[in-house]
Amino acid sequence: MYCSRYISTFDIDDATSLLVNALTGAVDIAPSSVVRQMREHPSSLPSDTLAQLHERGYLVSSPDEERRRLEDTASLARSIRSRNRPREYCICPTFHCNLACTYCFERDIDKKPHVMGEEEIAALFVAIDRLAEEEEQPPNLQLFGGEPLMRATRGAVEEILAGAQLRGLQTMVVTNGVSVVEFADVIRRFASGLKAFQITIDGPPEIHNERRKSPGKNGAGTFDDMARGVDFLLGEGLNVALRINVDRHNIDHLPDLAGIIVDRGWHGRENFRTTIAPVQTHCNDTTYPHYMREDEIVARVTQMFADEPGTEEVLNFDSHRLLKRIAAALGLGPGSYAGPNFHYCEACLLEVYVFGSDGLIYPCSEAIGNEQLSIGAFYPALEMYEKRKAQWEDRSALKMPECRECSIVSFCAGGCAYAAIRVNGDICKPVCGEAKDVLAAYVRHVAPRIREAFDAKVSRREPDVVSAQ
Repeated sequence: MYCSRYISTFDIDDATSLLVNALTGAVDIAPSSVVRQMREHPSSLPSDTLAQLHERGYLVSSPDEERRRLEDTASLARSIRSRNRPREYCICPTFHCNLACTYCFERDIDKKPHVMGEEEIAALFVAIDRLAEEEEQPPNLQLFGGEPLMRATRGAVEEILAGAQLRGLQTMVVTNGVSVVEFADVIRRFASGLKAFQITIDGPPEIHNERRKSPGKNGAGTFDDMARGVDFLLGEGLNVALRINVDRHNIDHLPDLAGIIVDRGWHGRENFRTTIAPVQTHCNDTTYPHYMREDEIVARVTQMFADEPGTEEVLNFDSHRLLKRIAAALGLGPGSYAGPNFHYCEACLLEVYVFGSDGLIYPCSEAIGNEQLSIGAFYPALEMYEKRKAQWEDRSALKMPECRECSIVSFCAGGCAYAAIRVNGDICKPVCGEAKDVLAAYVRHVAPRIREAFDAKVSRREPDVVSAQ
C-alpha cells in the first residue's frame, strides 16, 4: 500500500487530524497517530483500518493505480461539467467607467468613452446566434464594463437587453450600482430577463467613499447612490449579490459594514447575498499599497467571525474559488460538493466569451483591452482565432507537471490562467499563490465545528477513521 499524494492533513487539536483527499473528495477525521502511521508505515496499521483508508482513497495499491484514477477522474469531471454548464456571453458595451476606484484592475486599458453602436450590437447578436448554434444549452448573458449603466450607455444597454429578451436569454448585470436608480424604467421593462445584479460595496460610507469615488482630484463618494440602487433592486424583487473587495485598507471595517447591511434590511432577504473577495494583483503588481495576501485575509476575517458573533451570518467567502470547494467538501458551504476540478475557472474551458467594445472577443474579463489575448472578433464579422482559443481551452492542471504532483490539485487547479500569462509568460505554468496557506487558515477557523462532528460520531461508534460526510 502507498499513501496517496493527493492528501492534505490539518491538525484539529493535539490528538486529531482532518484528512482531505483532493482526488476522491473524501473528507475524514482521524487520530493524529493513525495519520502519522499511514504516512510513514502504512503496513503496520490494523487490517480494518487499512481497509477503511484504502476505501476512502488515502491508501492506493500502486502509483500506477493512482495515475489511472487521476486521468479517469479528470475525464469524468470535464464530461459532467460540459453537460451541466451553459456558456456565458459577457458583453462590455464600453470600457469607460464613471468611477475611479483605487484598485481597479482595468486601469491599464484604454478607457476612451467609446460605446457600442447599432452596427456593433447587430454584429454582436449575429455572432451570438452563430456561436449558440454549437451550444447544447442556451447561453447566459452578462453586462460588464467598464461600467454598463451610465447615461452614455443607456441606448446600447436597452438594445442589448431587447436582443436578449427576443432570444429568451437571461442576463446578469455587473455594476457599481451608482446609476441603478436612473435606469429604473429600463430595469422594470426588462425585469423578467434580469437574472441578478452584482454590486460592489467596500465598507461603511467613509471607507467606501475613499475607495470607490468619482473621477477627479476631489471625486465625490458613491455610497449613498449605490445603497439606493440596492434598495431599489431588492424592492423590485430582483436578485442582488453584494461583493466586498477586501484588502488591508478596509478589512478591519467589515463588522461595521455587516451592521449596516443588517440595519438597512438587506440581510435575510431571499434575493440577497454577500461575498468577500480579496483584492488580487494578477501581475505581481507590488505598487498597490494596501495589497494583502489571501491567507492573511482569510486568517483575519475568520478571526473576526469568532470575535464578532453574527458577522459570519452576514458576510462569507461563498464565491471564493478555493474556499467554496473545500467548504462544500466539508459540508459547511451553501452548495454540495461538485466533485474534483482541474480547470481553475470558466476561462480555462472557454465557458465564457467576453465581447469588448473594441469589437474583439476575449476568454476572460481581466484580459479585455489586450488585443494579444483576444481569441476572436465579432465586428465587423465573426472570426475566431483557433490557435489562441486552444491555448485557453486546453489549460488543465493535468498538463502541468507541478500540479499533477500537488496535494491540492483539484482545489487550486493550477491557478489563474491570466495571471500565468502575466507572471510566468506561459499560460501552462501554474500560479500557486498562497493556496495551501489559504486552506490551512480556513480549516483553523472551522476546526471547532469539525471537532463537534467528530465527537458526535464517536459517541455512536469508535473506529480509527470517522467520515466527516
